[in-house]
Amino acid sequence: MRSLAELLDELNTLDEHTRIEAKAARDQVGKSILETVSAFSNEPGMNGGYILLGVIKQPDGRYTLEGVSDPDKIQQDFVTKCGDPDQLTPPIHPRITVESIKGRVGIVAYIPEAPPTLKPVHLTKHGLPRGAYRRSGSTDQRCTQHDLQEFFQARSHLTFDTTPVREATIDDIDYEAVKVYRRDREKANPTAAELDLEDNDLLRSIRCLSFDGDRLVPTIAGLILFGTAKALRQHLPMARIDYSRVPGTRWITDADESFQSAEFLGPLFKVIPRLRANILADLPRTVSLPERELQRQEKPRIPDRVIREALVNAVMHRNYQQYGPVQIIHFSDRLEFRNPGYSLIPVDQLGELHSETRNPTIAAALHDTLYAENKGTGIGVMRQKMKEVHLSLPRFESSREKNTFTASFMFHNLLDDADLSWVVRLQEHNLSEAEVRILHLALENEQITNEKCRKATGLEMYQVSVLLRRLSDANLVIQHKHGAHTFYVASPLLIEVGGGDSPGGLGSGKGTGEGDGSHRLLEELPPQLQYELSELGSRSKSVEHVQRLVVEICSLRPFTVEEIAILLDRGKAYVLSNYITPLLEDEDLEWTDPEERQALRPARGVQPQEARTRRTLDDWIE
Repeated sequence: MRSLAELLDELNTLDEHTRIEAKAARDQVGKSILETVSAFSNEPGMNGGYILLGVIKQPDGRYTLEGVSDPDKIQQDFVTKCGDPDQLTPPIHPRITVESIKGRVGIVAYIPEAPPTLKPVHLTKHGLPRGAYRRSGSTDQRCTQHDLQEFFQARSHLTFDTTPVREATIDDIDYEAVKVYRRDREKANPTAAELDLEDNDLLRSIRCLSFDGDRLVPTIAGLILFGTAKALRQHLPMARIDYSRVPGTRWITDADESFQSAEFLGPLFKVIPRLRANILADLPRTVSLPERELQRQEKPRIPDRVIREALVNAVMHRNYQQYGPVQIIHFSDRLEFRNPGYSLIPVDQLGELHSETRNPTIAAALHDTLYAENKGTGIGVMRQKMKEVHLSLPRFESSREKNTFTASFMFHNLLDDADLSWVVRLQEHNLSEAEVRILHLALENEQITNEKCRKATGLEMYQVSVLLRRLSDANLVIQHKHGAHTFYVASPLLIEVGGGDSPGGLGSGKGTGEGDGSHRLLEELPPQLQYELSELGSRSKSVEHVQRLVVEICSLRPFTVEEIAILLDRGKAYVLSNYITPLLEDEDLEWTDPEERQALRPARGVQPQEARTRRTLDDWIE
C-alpha cells in the first residue's frame, strides 16, 4: 500500500495517470467515485488502482490535499457503499488508509482488480452494461457489449477462438496449410511432440479441431489458421484482409476516385507469406553500394522484419467477433494497418515485457512457427528495426469507442537534414532527439499531449513528462491545463524559430504534397505578393509577418485553408493553428460560409492595410 504523499507526488509529476484518481469527497462518497471503483476493478492487467479522497486539482493544474471534514464518516461511507450489494454488484472490499499532511487529512483507497469470475463489477442501480466501467487512460469509460462478452468469456476460461463451428466439417480444412504448419513448426522445434501425430490429432492438440458430440468440427481458430477460402467465405467472411494502394495521404472518400485494392481470404499459414510478399514488392526502395561490392543493393524502405511483425500482429490480435476486415493501406507517405478491436494493453505500455491477446490459440500457433516474435517483444522489435534504418518510430492508436487499433509506419525520416535545419537555431538548449521530435509535433499540430509525444518518441509517460517540463521551462512550449486534461502548444519563440524552415513547412516540399498547385495559385496574386511569398523560405519570418500576407491573400478572393497552406508551403494544420485561428479571433479574417467553413476572406470593413493598423507598426517589422 503506497502512501498519500508518494501518490500525490507521482500525480503531480505526470500529466495524466491511469492508476491514480483524485476526488474531493468533501463530505460524501458520490456516484463518480463508485464509477472509478468499477473501472479499477474491471480493467484487465492493470492490477487495480488508487483513489485519493480529499485531493483537488488547482487552477494551475497541480493536485493538493484539501482534506476531508470528517475522515471517519467518509471512510465508513466508502467502505459501506463498496460492500453494499445495492450499490455495487458484486460487492468489493477496498484497502483504506487515513493519512495527514501538514494538518490536513486525506484518505487513500486501493481498489484491487477483481478476479475474472466476479467481473464485471458494476453499479447495481444501473445494471449491465450501463453500470459497468473500464479504465481508459486517466478516464472511466462505460463498458460496451464487446467488453461484457470478453468478461463473460474469461469467466468460463474459454476463448472465442476455441469455439467450435458446428456448421463446418473437417472437409473445410485445407490440409496443404497443415503441411506448411508442419514444415515451419519443425524448423522452429524439430522435437515438437505434435509433429508425430496424424493431421487431425495434431489439429486437436493445438485446439483447432474439437468434438461436437461424436462429430469432429473445426474451431474458429482452426478455420482462421487452416480453413479453405470457401469455408471462410461461408462461415467467417470478415476474417479477410483487404490490401489497398491509395494515391495521396488520405483515404478515398470520392466514389469517382480510383485506387487499387486486393482481398486476401484463406488460411493464415498460406495468406501471410503471399500478402507479405505483395506489401514488400510495393514499398519504396532504398539503394546502396556496400563496400567491396560491384553491384548495388535495393531494399524495401521499411524492413521486412517490421512488415512481418505488423502483419502477424494484425491477424493475431484483431477482434474476430467484430464484423469487419483487417485493412492494410499503402498511402504515399506511410503504410497503415487498421484492426477491428482496440488494444487490450494501454498504448503507452505497448512494447513492455507482457502480452495479452483475445485469440490465444491463434497466437500460440503463430508463435510456435516463429511467424511472431516471443510474447510481448514484437512492438519492441518493430521500434528497434525502424530506428536502425533511421525512420520515424511506428505510431499506434487505439480507440475503445470505435473498437479499432491502428499501426502506422512512415516511409520518410521524421528527423532528416531538411527537417532539422531549424534546430540549429536552438543549439543553446542542447536538445535531445526525443525533444526535437516533441518540438516537431508542436509545430505541426494545434496542440500536443503526453500521449501524442509518447507515440512519437517511444518513451514512457514519466520520461515524456520530464521532457515537456524542461521544454516548457525553456519557453519552447506552453502548458495549458484544460479540465482533467493537459496539453501543450508551440510557444511564440518556437514558432518564430521554426516558422521559416519548420518541418513540413517552408522549403520542405512536405506541406501539402501539391507543388504544382502552388504555381497555379501564385499566378492569381500580384507580383509584389508573389515576391514576398517567394522570400519566405530564405530566412525566418515573424508570425505577424506571415499573418499579414494571409490577410493580403484573402483580400483578393476567398481562399480555403488548403490553398493558403499551399501558397505558404506549410502544413495545413500548422497554418490553421498558427496563422488563421489567431486572425479569426482578432476578427481580421472571417469564414465566407460559417456553416461549411470552406473559405476565408478579410472581415467586413477591414481592408488589408486597416487590418495591419490593429497592431502597432513595430509588430509587423521583421
